[in-house]
Amino acid sequence: MTGYVALDLEFCSARKTPAAIHHMTKWTLDVLGETQRRNDPRLRHEPCLYRDDRQIKLLHVTLRQDWPGPDSPGYEPRAGLRVFAQPLRDALEDIRVMRDLRSRRDVGDFALDELMDEDDYSEVEQFEEWDTHLPPPSEDTVQNRINDFFARWGAFRNAENAQKSALISMDRLVDLALSIGTRKIATRSSTQSPASANARELEEVKDQHAATHWGNVLRSPFSISLPPLPQTGAERETFKARVETALTEYHRRWLRWEFMLVPLKVTLVVIPPAQGKDLDNLVLDVLPAVHRAFRPHIEPWLFAPIPANSADLEANRAKAVKRLKSLNGDSVTAFQVIELRRSSDDPAAGMLRLVLGLGHGYDHAAQSLWQRNDGKLWNIDLTP
Repeated sequence: MTGYVALDLEFCSARKTPAAIHHMTKWTLDVLGETQRRNDPRLRHEPCLYRDDRQIKLLHVTLRQDWPGPDSPGYEPRAGLRVFAQPLRDALEDIRVMRDLRSRRDVGDFALDELMDEDDYSEVEQFEEWDTHLPPPSEDTVQNRINDFFARWGAFRNAENAQKSALISMDRLVDLALSIGTRKIATRSSTQSPASANARELEEVKDQHAATHWGNVLRSPFSISLPPLPQTGAERETFKARVETALTEYHRRWLRWEFMLVPLKVTLVVIPPAQGKDLDNLVLDVLPAVHRAFRPHIEPWLFAPIPANSADLEANRAKAVKRLKSLNGDSVTAFQVIELRRSSDDPAAGMLRLVLGLGHGYDHAAQSLWQRNDGKLWNIDLTP
């Protein structure tokens, strides 16, 4: 591809000690482009997808840990990598078409109702909070233990649902900004300006409308402002230290995220510096700081309360936790990077925001909006 690219990477690792998600991404982006190491011709290959990873303007990555897998002697881990790549213009056109179809519920010639009613996110028990009121202790010790378990279970479930609901709301907000604000994505600028004054005014209104939706994302309480991007190699260490400080302060300020009870996804919204920025290096600098500050667990449901004297449940949990010790247990399970177009009033160092979202695992499969739309459009029944 010679133009801009929208890229999805779906990793499934079967190694006992796998690499971190950001390292896997770095290596893969290098392999997909033109590579030359130490001027050794044996380590050089022609590009198989693009020439420069700066062509990537939309990037979505997931990682599933499949070691050792279900407790079955014949089980074979499903290790591998799935690459889904599109020209950016095609991905944005899919997003535009899906936006238009969703606004045309009166279309009678196509079987769209079922497609449009599909929800990409898991349901949250928002209106069914568990009762955490603990009755006064009685002489019945068994009943006291049961009451105590249900109180702890209810508190866990309520906190889990609160986190899931908040993160899904942010994912929806990012999806909405992507759908309505495609004009802000870093596409190639047109060299032709509108001929008439009315056309120019309409273009300005569309730009303002797109900017408004991205502004809603960036001003959200779950959007974290990070320091300006480094413009030289000498600034990189300072940048990483400031990123970690910003994330740690945010985590301390919002008690809702003290313990992550659901898998975590992060979205990085980037306006690059004037000289550009490699997305893989940005991820290498930011994701480790996210892991240290939030400690998001890849299987947090393992820590749900279990009844006292439940030897089998305790043994199963101990076995599962032991398995995770060799994996990257405290890690995001998905992330995406969205590069916005620079404008004349953007700072020279660009802009970087981190948005929290729901990760891959449990009852949710994290996929990019553009990949979800691609699949749905292929499934539309065009039969009259």
